[in-house]
Amino acid sequence: MKQFKKLSALFLLCAAILCGCTQSNIVSPTGGVVEGPAVPDVETKDDVEIDWDEVNQAMRDEFMEPYGPFGDYVMEMAVTYDASSKTVTVLLPVTAKTTGEIAVEYGEAVLKVIGDELATQDFSYAPSDEEKLYYGGFFDENNVKIQIFPFNSQDDESTYLVNDTIKAGEQRALTALK
Repeated sequence: MKQFKKLSALFLLCAAILCGCTQSNIVSPTGGVVEGPAVPDVETKDDVEIDWDEVNQAMRDEFMEPYGPFGDYVMEMAVTYDASSKTVTVLLPVTAKTTGEIAVEYGEAVLKVIGDELATQDFSYAPSDEEKLYYGGFFDENNVKIQIFPFNSQDDESTYLVNDTIKAGEQRALTALK
């Protein structure tokens, strides 16, 4: 019985000490006064600045590390955006054994990953659709130029497998040159 009283006293002492450590500045700010409405802001923001480095990293994560279904063909990849022309440019150097058919499949897969990443960064854009040929809502408002070519032949357009520009809102299949 004595041991029970000691354990109870020890428990109460621990509880008293811990009570001083549980103040939350999230639920109750330091001053005790909440300024403005006490509800979270869940509205979609306009003019979200896209982090294109994150878009490039998402592409690399999907297609370069670890190698996916296009691992035998991927050499490098880059995506840039020109706000003045509202054009996304996607450069995809590939191995020499890449065919036009594979280049089209690869390019469409890359566009869907880009569309999904843009929808993740800015919720106002719809993500891509796996069932349909829909690259995502960002491409409803912006052009995309995609070039797929054998590695080290970017300057020779006659070697390009895909050199296609899809206008804003088009959402169509890519066209192979070879």
